[in-house]
Amino acid sequence: MTREEYLAVVKKFAPMKTEHELVRIGPNYDGGYLVPNDLDGINVCFSPGVSTEAGFEADIKNKYNINSHQADYSVESPPQGFEPLSFTKKLDRKSTRLNSSHT
Repeated sequence: MTREEYLAVVKKFAPMKTEHELVRIGPNYDGGYLVPNDLDGINVCFSPGVSTEAGFEADIKNKYNINSHQADYSVESPPQGFEPLSFTKKLDRKSTRLNSSHT
């Protein structure tokens, strides 16, 4: 990837103003996010890289009844105290198969 291609991709992740106010979902520290208050019609969350933190997923389930599919290669199971729709150990870059799954 060239430097110009890289910068073009990065620019797509810049904050954008929308007609929706932002709401905080999850804890006030790592694991919490500001998202547009436009969640009507969303039935499921896909959450890669959860590690041992599921504050966002627990909060979005409790407040908006949106459950999550989770994935993370660095841990063996979903964060304790949260039961996702599914948990998948992400693909290891050195492997072409999934190493484990919890559903």
